[in-house]
Amino acid sequence: VSSWRWTFWAALLCHDGAVGMRHHTRQDAAAAAGEFERVPSSSVGARALWDYLRVLVLSFVWLWVMPPVSSLVSWLLPEELTVWGCSLPIFDMGGAVDYGIAMYFAPAHAWHDAPASFECKSRQVHGGL
Repeated sequence: VSSWRWTFWAALLCHDGAVGMRHHTRQDAAAAAGEFERVPSSSVGARALWDYLRVLVLSFVWLWVMPPVSSLVSWLLPEELTVWGCSLPIFDMGGAVDYGIAMYFAPAHAWHDAPASFECKSRQVHGGL
């Protein structure tokens, strides 16, 4: 390993995770006791910073993992099916969102050659605003 900079980033992530989880535990205990207003704003800010950092790291992991997995699954599926994944990792969209499978099927008679030419008629509309 020619550079040890990655250890700094790993240590920073671990440290921020430990601090964020400590604030998370304290804030949840204060909220359960009905004393959340006594939690210092620095604690709320530290937890928010950890949440943002966690979302950022997991979003990059999602963007790195999703394309090869969706390509592999699309390759395994029949030709009519494909896999699509949202580029943002949003897993809980609420109860009103339906998840499912979409498939396009065209009967054999629907396939035909492209026309050799197109006819396009246009006219100018006079007037204005």
